[in-house]
Amino acid sequence: MSRQQQKKWHPKGGKYYVAQSGRVARDDSEESTREFGVEYPTREQAERALVEMRKHNRLLAYVMEHDPDWKPYWDDTTQKKAYVFIGKDNKYDYTTSYVRQAINAIYMSPECARALVNKLNNNEVEL
Repeated sequence: MSRQQQKKWHPKGGKYYVAQSGRVARDDSEESTREFGVEYPTREQAERALVEMRKHNRLLAYVMEHDPDWKPYWDDTTQKKAYVFIGKDNKYDYTTSYVRQAINAIYMSPECARALVNKLNNNEVEL
């Protein structure tokens, strides 16, 4: 089978989904929620996904609120692009990159990352 003939992967979905309200619900599978990646075959998988989605969504919301005009320009190899991670002793920290783009990271300015890390470690912000 050539590259052009290969089928693209699509999420299988399931009867459990993460609703926009931040809860797990059960319903028949629908193409829109399945393709968006919020459907799962079991309640347990949906509950695990909900925890991770909440972290991701709250982090994205923080950045959009506190660093709304900053954008990563990946062609600009002089621009520092920061992202937050959990390091030693479960403490938050951040690092920067100029050219590597992690698909699961929310990028922000180093100044925003520094402030966010401080707030996360002082429990002013919870993901």
